[in-house]
Amino acid sequence: MTGDWLYDLPLLVIFAGTIVIFLISLGAGLWLGNRHRNEGEKDPHINTIQAAALGLLGLLLAFTFAMSADRYNSRRKVVVDEANAIETAYLRADMLPEPNGTQIQDLLKEYVDIRVEFVNAGEDVVRFQQAYERTIQLEENLWQQAIEVSAIDPRSVPTGLFIQSLNESFDLQASRIALLRNRVPEIIIDLIFVSAAITIALIGYGIGISHHRRLFPILITILLIAMIILVIIDLDRPRRGLITVSQQNMIDLQELIE
Repeated sequence: MTGDWLYDLPLLVIFAGTIVIFLISLGAGLWLGNRHRNEGEKDPHINTIQAAALGLLGLLLAFTFAMSADRYNSRRKVVVDEANAIETAYLRADMLPEPNGTQIQDLLKEYVDIRVEFVNAGEDVVRFQQAYERTIQLEENLWQQAIEVSAIDPRSVPTGLFIQSLNESFDLQASRIALLRNRVPEIIIDLIFVSAAITIALIGYGIGISHHRRLFPILITILLIAMIILVIIDLDRPRRGLITVSQQNMIDLQELIE
């Protein structure tokens, strides 16, 4: 569970609920527009109001989509950086004195496996927590090995380079955890829903007071808005959904060191 109710719902439920909410808004706008038309009322500024509402909704969607896409790109980049840092540490371990060098490489092999499992756990909270705890244990073991190697020759250049890459791997692991928790605030998603519902109600109102009832374009608009919102939410859910961050770099590293 993420603590944000919207992000814990399946995408199909979110999409269906969004369509229902928007259709209700459209129906309410049509009803109100029909009532005012029957009463002989017609707002001459309704087209301007509709255009302004659509423009504001478009800006809000674009802004939120950019936020989600930026977080997605950050998660994708940190996977590449972490795989490169671990590979560098693994290769530099060849220059360390034995038996520490071999022991460190064995630990790094398991470390890569558990980093892949960390992602494969997905929504399984138990597997995710176990992978995270094992990651911390391996980091402690690796750091202990680094301390032992450093004690042999504190001025050794290969040891210093290895510790640098190992420390970078640990930092990137922490960055991945932080990026998993870094999402678009749900209040912004809620604001999009409210703004879209009001905008669609205004469009329905304009259709209701006019003599031209072409509902097909507005139904297509509802579908497009719902799909954009769905993509925004999916981009912002790194552990579930249709759009996920590729772990191919980590998998390639896993195959390489095996």
